[in-house]
Amino acid sequence: MFEKFTLDRMISQIKSIFLTSVQARLPKCADTRIFSRRERSGNQVKDERQREKELAEAILEYLAEYPQASDTLEGIAEWWIMRQQVRVEIETLVKVLRLLTKSGLLEKTGEGDKALYHLKAI
Repeated sequence: MFEKFTLDRMISQIKSIFLTSVQARLPKCADTRIFSRRERSGNQVKDERQREKELAEAILEYLAEYPQASDTLEGIAEWWIMRQQVRVEIETLVKVLRLLTKSGLLEKTGEGDKALYHLKAI
């Protein structure tokens, strides 16, 4: 728990520094995307902003883990982003499996990485 808290705090600090740095380097008229976004529906804009936020977090989390990393656009998409998404999906899957096991729908056999899950016999 201590390691997770420290990592979360470090990621938060890196994000803050990164965003402040990026915003300071943008010219005042640089965000022309705002105009095109206004033409789209509110939900599309929210979804796009949420996705941008998720991608920024994935990149910053990767860089928090590998601060010396550098890559091309394709490399970042394939390795940095996909790695973070798989990590998140695994964390979510663990929660769902625990919930289904606790609710009695699944049964867990074994422990750790070798544990097997199957439909619980009635």
